[in-house]
Amino acid sequence: MGINSELPLYTPREEGKKEKEKRPLLVPKGTKDWMSLEKIKVPETFLQFIPVIAKQKAVEESIEKNGTVDKPIIINPKTHELVDSYSRYYVAKQRKLDRVPVHY
Repeated sequence: MGINSELPLYTPREEGKKEKEKRPLLVPKGTKDWMSLEKIKVPETFLQFIPVIAKQKAVEESIEKNGTVDKPIIINPKTHELVDSYSRYYVAKQRKLDRVPVHY
């Protein structure tokens, strides 16, 4: 038996992944810009803590559903230092997002 050249070279599971990848990111309300996680400076006071599991789960669900965090990460516009939203930053970093929505 030969291979039917008309059949796709990927499984239906892979097809679902491709559709998911093509879906545009939801832009959370209040987003002023998008920024690479690498450019955001996190103060030592935040790094001493791990966010509560319930908050992490909520952010993970948003990333799964919308492709990004549910609300912008709050930063200082001049220094790019994290001001608030450490839970979102933490989960985005864990999930290896390239960039996140930010608000000043």
